[in-house]
Amino acid sequence: MSRPLHDLILPPELPPGFSIRSLVGVNDVDAWVALHRAAFGTQNMTVEYRLAMLDAPGYDPELDLVVMASGGELSAYCVGFISQEENLLTGQKVGFIEASRSITFSKVL
Repeated sequence: MSRPLHDLILPPELPPGFSIRSLVGVNDVDAWVALHRAAFGTQNMTVEYRLAMLDAPGYDPELDLVVMASGGELSAYCVGFISQEENLLTGQKVGFIEASRSITFSKVL
């Protein structure tokens, strides 16, 4: 999923009770890893690997988005990267918990 950087990005339309925000770095990593594991049904993602992602070249915390449910739990995420060479914004990783699969978070993220 990618789009040219010059395209207008409309504000997201979320269902009531949900909000989007940037990942709060180290503070959200445990919850993010749990969300990733639930979304993909695997234990392959680790806290250590996710922490390393925060320090990766090209990482932009403003493009590391999470969807929060009204109770504060993370429901979905998308990690984006900008390719200046291709003039593209790319969402490279998108994940949802099973209870949120009927909501089209991929479109709003």
